[in-house]
Amino acid sequence: MADFGILLELLGDACRWRPRRSLLTEITGHRERTQMPYVNVDGRAIHYDCPRKLPSSVGQTVLLVHGAFDDRRIWQHVYAALENNHTPIGLDLPGHGGSDWPAFETAEEHVGFVAALVKTLGLERVVVCGHSMGGSIAMHYALEHASRVSGLIPTGSSPEWDLAEFEASAEGSANADPWSDPDTAYTSNLDCLFSKKTSPELIAGYDRQIRQISPRTCRADLETCSTFDLRAQLKNINVPTCVICGDEEEWKDGSLAIHEHIAGSSYHEIPAAGHAVTIEQPQAIV
Repeated sequence: MADFGILLELLGDACRWRPRRSLLTEITGHRERTQMPYVNVDGRAIHYDCPRKLPSSVGQTVLLVHGAFDDRRIWQHVYAALENNHTPIGLDLPGHGGSDWPAFETAEEHVGFVAALVKTLGLERVVVCGHSMGGSIAMHYALEHASRVSGLIPTGSSPEWDLAEFEASAEGSANADPWSDPDTAYTSNLDCLFSKKTSPELIAGYDRQIRQISPRTCRADLETCSTFDLRAQLKNINVPTCVICGDEEEWKDGSLAIHEHIAGSSYHEIPAAGHAVTIEQPQAIV
């Protein structure tokens, strides 16, 4: 599985290149880089990574959308593998990473934001690659803006989210709001993310990373997740779609539902990975 080349398989389908060829062997050579620019979207500064000026004709433009309690760094390994021959955009959603406050609280707000971002950056069509909540945003965007989407890659995602069990485990008996005790909430979230085979060092590093996302943003992300209800609409998605999840994914039923309802989609289950598949097994994805 280590050289499966899942993302390139979809990108190859979109641009009719040879599929199943690993990009990891192609990260060589000097290139001009444009790191962490900002763009003004509806009055707020949005932070993103991109290896070159936009719009670009280099390969496919791939919009990498992170999930709840996260930022663009969840895609860091995938971004690095794509940047030589494609044009990845590693995005910080509003209220996350380096992007302005506040964070959104509904699916519609996120989809409207992505549409405005794509327009502001002058992008004609994009492959939208979303992790977790970001995958739900990607699918919703594909439903409302199909002409702008050349490919779809929901990763560890779901058409809807039932997070009652997570909220209950984070909440405990004393707190009406799980994020009134941020340390417990961060720890409970961490317990849902990783394969039993993932190294303690990687988990500890990610724990330090997610604690940079404020409790206020995490609460908004949970509110957003509760507003997705896409299952009945997935049959209307008609772009090349590649569904990815770990074999120990906490919400695997969501990925299976996406594959079941999007005609012609491919499904790839990555060994030794949980919900954080993009940092646990990035070599299996790209």
